[in-house]
Amino acid sequence: MTIEQVEVVSFGSVIVGSNEAQGIRHSLLSPASNKLLSLTHTTMEPGASAGEELYPMFCESQTAYVLKGKIRIQFSNKVVDLNAGDAITFPGREPHTYHNLDGSKSAELIWVMVPSVGR
Repeated sequence: MTIEQVEVVSFGSVIVGSNEAQGIRHSLLSPASNKLLSLTHTTMEPGASAGEELYPMFCESQTAYVLKGKIRIQFSNKVVDLNAGDAITFPGREPHTYHNLDGSKSAELIWVMVPSVGR
């Protein structure tokens, strides 16, 4: 078996969707050329929020894995609270938003979107 393409992406080398006003920073961890999936590391300042308005991501499936902190993901008919070590998978087109529940500590999570979003 031959590996045709291998690409290393360093943490923080590609910042996507950063919104300092919201206290959220997204670092792309998958190659920008990868159309199969997007892998993103998100850092949220204490109490940070993606906003009150629900929005979809234009992918088939989305997974969030919480590395640090407490995250709330809000859907139109459901609210899910996640702690470090928890993961959730849901349809990518499902409108949602998310918040760092801790007002004194930052949170970190990994997002996986299949297929890749925005490329």
